[in-house]
Amino acid sequence: MTQHACQESSDTDEDDGAPALPPPSWASELVASARANAGESVYPPSDDTYLVLEALHADAVKLQKLQPRICLEVGTGTGVLSIGLGLVLQMLGVSMPVFVAVDKNPDATLVTAALFQQSGDAACSQQHRADILGGWLAVAWLSRRRDLQPTVCCHTSRGDAWLWH
Repeated sequence: MTQHACQESSDTDEDDGAPALPPPSWASELVASARANAGESVYPPSDDTYLVLEALHADAVKLQKLQPRICLEVGTGTGVLSIGLGLVLQMLGVSMPVFVAVDKNPDATLVTAALFQQSGDAACSQQHRADILGGWLAVAWLSRRRDLQPTVCCHTSRGDAWLWH
């Protein structure tokens, strides 16, 4: 009887890799494209990604006031969070910041670059294969440019976010 209960539990708890939640409606096309391009070696958009996308959308007014000029995504995966932030900023009429997407997985940087190209925002993005230190060095270099204010919006694949001037 105990063995049967365990079998039932494992049958119902089986993880097929599909997200439990749908993506936000405004980002569903972007998410579908990213999931199609992720392949097996790149983390695809999932529930944690959707929660951060919803948080970005919910904080739209704060982001509009902040007027971010440089955005760093560490552990970019497919780049959905950076591109999602770009979509939120476009909805608000905010000029597009420079996006720096960093991942230690070279396949992830290629998927991110392709997704930025597909979204039409390739000109304002840079993808780098690096660790977190490499990402911060890229932001430090970019913030020295006179045409960019040193406002940084940073998101990690774990959903952490920092905003500062």
